[in-house]
Amino acid sequence: MADPRVEQLFRSLDATFSALLTTEETRAADDLALSFRQGLTIPELLARYPASVSVADRAFGPATFVGEDYLECGASRSIIPLNRGVIKIRPDGEPAIPSEETLLQRLRRAVRQARSAPVSVGAWDSTVEGYLSAAAPDHIEISRLESRVLVPLALVEWVRLGRAG
Repeated sequence: MADPRVEQLFRSLDATFSALLTTEETRAADDLALSFRQGLTIPELLARYPASVSVADRAFGPATFVGEDYLECGASRSIIPLNRGVIKIRPDGEPAIPSEETLLQRLRRAVRQARSAPVSVGAWDSTVEGYLSAAAPDHIEISRLESRVLVPLALVEWVRLGRAG
């Protein structure tokens, strides 16, 4: 028969070891989850989690589509370059649908689909309104009554599509 003090010591050591092992396993799982999250790009995150988008003080609502360098907010019919929007992961809603299009491809599709639809373009602290008439690799063209406005893509903060009518 073993000494009860030795048995108590072994039980105590076993409980301590189990607690340390559980703590280490939890820490390892947390580190793995953190590493995984840190390896995801914005398009990958938006395809997994619901999110809302704002640019400066303007809220655009939930992200509905996400491409490699842009996102789209369906309710506001807005296209936003990824490097312009502040994205808030939300606890509820649907994640954005991934798109294979680039910003330029999406803008060119908007030109083809809605030539007669008005657009608003946010660039710096101003808004340009008219009709999206061209999307080039470095700029978009907005047609107005008697003029055309060229807005460099690097300055575009958002493009809000109107409805053709």
